[in-house]
Amino acid sequence: MASKNCVKISYKGLTRQVLCDTKFQYDELLSTVMDKFNINKNHKLAIDFYDEQGHKYNKDTFEYFLLLFPNPQKIFFIRLDSSKIINLTATEVGHSLLDGDDRKPFGKSKLNNKQTDKQEMDSYCEAVPVRRQNCFLGEMPTTTITQQLNSSSHTRNTSSSMTLEIVKRMRLLKQNSPKKKHLNNPTVFKRSMRI
Repeated sequence: MASKNCVKISYKGLTRQVLCDTKFQYDELLSTVMDKFNINKNHKLAIDFYDEQGHKYNKDTFEYFLLLFPNPQKIFFIRLDSSKIINLTATEVGHSLLDGDDRKPFGKSKLNNKQTDKQEMDSYCEAVPVRRQNCFLGEMPTTTITQQLNSSSHTRNTSSSMTLEIVKRMRLLKQNSPKKKHLNNPTVFKRSMRI
């Protein structure tokens, strides 16, 4: 009968004991841990083991530690490395998304889909311009060139008409204002002093 090691593993506050053989495989331990803690199978590569002091144990150091220094009192903590989860390749994510839903937009046939799979994988998330409907009251939108030409000629007309209007108002103001008498002697103000 082979001897077994007891490993205490904690994840999100739950602590479980995992029994494993002395000649165990790291992948087998990972699969049993994932089953006990209900961790998603896609996150297998993102699982890291840490001890109480915060030291990280990769695959080799974890196997050597349990083989050479088995300690049932030591608790290992599981952390999911979010950078590893995010850095999954686009093909893995693309395949998992496409496997879940076999439907293609616009009812393309399977032969056309096989021919365009390479193009779709290259541009998986393609930007599409969005045009609003029912937002123009009275007239349809024109092209940008005609809008620019119309706006520049309109601004010229409005600026010249505004200057003419200002000149006319200034002339009217000068004609209607009463003329002031200019005295040659300036008014002198006396200061009174009180003691």
